[in-house]
Order: sequence, then C-alpha cells, then structure tokens
Amino acid sequence: MAALPPPMNVPTTPALQARDINAIYELQDDNKKGTGAFSRVIVAKHIESGALRAVKIMENQHLTGKKAEMVAHEREILRRTRHPAIVTMHDCIQTPDRVYFALDLMQTDLFEYVVARKKLSEDDTRKIMRQLLDAVNYLHEQSVVHRDIKPENILINTPDDIKLADFGLAKVVQEWDVRSTPCGTSFYIAPEIIRGIEAQGARPLCTTREVVKFVDIWSCGVVMFVLIAGRPPFAGQVKTSPERRDLLKKIDRGVLFPDAQWASVSEDAKDLVLQLLNQDLSQRATAASALKHPFFKSAEAKKELAAAELEAHVEQLAVAPEGDAQQALHEALKELQEDLVETGDADGDKTSYTATVIRGADPVVNPQAGKLNPRAKIGAHAFKASPPPAQ
Repeated sequence: MAALPPPMNVPTTPALQARDINAIYELQDDNKKGTGAFSRVIVAKHIESGALRAVKIMENQHLTGKKAEMVAHEREILRRTRHPAIVTMHDCIQTPDRVYFALDLMQTDLFEYVVARKKLSEDDTRKIMRQLLDAVNYLHEQSVVHRDIKPENILINTPDDIKLADFGLAKVVQEWDVRSTPCGTSFYIAPEIIRGIEAQGARPLCTTREVVKFVDIWSCGVVMFVLIAGRPPFAGQVKTSPERRDLLKKIDRGVLFPDAQWASVSEDAKDLVLQLLNQDLSQRATAASALKHPFFKSAEAKKELAAAELEAHVEQLAVAPEGDAQQALHEALKELQEDLVETGDADGDKTSYTATVIRGADPVVNPQAGKLNPRAKIGAHAFKASPPPAQ
C-alpha cells in the first residue's frame, strides 16, 4: 500500500461559509486591483479589524468543470498552509452568486516589479530567492507542488517581503504513481514536462513525488535568471509540436550568461542558476539544498565579520582599566550590535522561515488521519451553497 503524504499543517483559517460578505468587508468595485480569467480582485476593508485585504471575486456561474476544480483546490491548499512567504487566505465566503477569497494585500506582482526596474540587483535577487525557495521547500515538505511558479504569481511589497500566490494548478502528490497533468507557463515549464507533452500529448504523466517536485525547482531557476537579466533564459512556446521542439533545442544548448548582462554577477549566483536549471534531475538542486548554496551564505559574510569584530573588541576591553571597563564594554557592545543588525538588514540576511504548526484544528479530509487526500475529487459540488448558520 502506498504511503500517504505527511500531514499538512492546518491553520485555523475559516472554511467556506455562506455569509453576508457586506457584513464582514467594505467592498468597493471601483477600487480594482486586477482581473483574471474568471475573477477580479478588489481592495476591501475588513470591518472588524480595519485591515485592508485583496478580495478575489469569482462568479458562481463561471465556476463549472475544470474552473470549479481549480478554485476548490486552491481554496483547500491555502486553508492548510501557513508560511510568511505564501499568501494567507483570511476568509473564504460564498453568497448565492459569488465566491470570495480574502487574501493578503500586496503592492504588486514580481513581473510588474521587474519590468519597472528592467532587472534587479544581486542583493535584491538574493532576498527574493531566499524567501521563494523557503516557501517551495515548505510546500514540498507538505507534498504540495505548485506547478505554476512565475513572476506573475509572486506578490511583492519589497524584496524583503514577497508571497507566493495562485495555487489553482497546485497538486498534493503521493509517494508514487502520480498522474500529473502537464501544465505551466511556456517560459517557466520544465523540459521534462515539455518532452512528456511531445511524447504523449496532454495526457497525465505517471511519475513519482520526488520527480514532480523538480518542476517547481526549474521554474525557480527561470525566475532567478529573469530577476538578474530582465528576460527569461529560454524564450518559446509549447502549444504546437514545432514550437516545443524549437524550445527544447534552446534548452539543450544550455544556460548562457552574456557578458553584457552578467559581467558583474558573482560566480555563486551563476552557479545557483545552473543548479536550478540542470536538465539532469539527479543533479538538479532541491529547494532545501539550494538554500544552503554559497550564494546565500555570501550574504552572511558581513554579519559574521561583524560578530568577529564584536568578539575581538570584547577581548580587547577585558584588559581595559578596571574603573572604565564596564562603561566602555557597554558602549562598544551597543555600537557593534547596531552595526550587526544594520548589516543583516542591508543584505537581507534572514533565518529560513520555520513553518507554524497549529495543532488541534479542523482535519483536512480524513477525520481520522488528518491528511489531505491527494486522490480526492474536488469539483463543482464544492461550491454548492451551505445552509446559513443557525441564529
């Protein structure tokens, strides 16, 4: 019998409920944040707390078939994940006509952020990639694969504050015999998926949990390349067989670092890109191993140096005149500790996020095991109106 995925951390995010949205949020349709294929996003004020949130609005009449399944999967995964670099779903509400997701409000997405700046510095790239890879590592530990990582699905306030979003294509996978439908966006789709489509069309691909995770890693590599260069490493489409073969030829030529764009980029940055974009799955980095790459450790060098200077000053002060030693030590510690904090902040040197485990919350699907069943069929029935709460 195949092993089930490990239990997902279950936050106390409210379930889908039939409630009056206007009693919870002040909605203003003219305060539009964006539009999607079958949804729109507006800025709304949570009445009780006063917090501003992004409310994603979907019309029930459009939530049929595959669309309903995508929205239901997104809802279920967001309700059961909690990570600083993953968008939080604060409320999920259904009315007779619409479904509402109340999400974190962010300034923009990473695509628009990069377009406005042409490309990002290596330091900003480091900050963003550290958070992105930590979020992906958290998802993979929960047996969740995002399958559509791209700048448009990464929300950002500053390089120190990003959130992975849009889990419509995400999937919970088992240990083996995963039937994963090929999906993704052309520039960010992994070559093994393109080859699978070329070989057998859009039929589900049988693979393993560990293999399917690597599609997210490839996408992260493309994102990192885009941040530094302002363009994707491989441009092409995957709609037709000639387009797929042409894109695979470009990928087979390998990642290129033109001097004009990469001359000032560190070797550590280039090496991490190559590890994330390695076609050999046995050599491609995992999210966990990528976080240990020297590219991220270089951001810690100044902090370590400051710590060494602090220790040296403490030793020096140990031989100071007795009457002045305590005050001098206090002042030196204060000054050096301030330098230490500023250095860490400037280089985005943050400890990897630790997932928050909230125990005793509602189980996911299986009331006994408390595990999200990867084979569960979540379709249009998930959006049938539930009865209003008893008065």
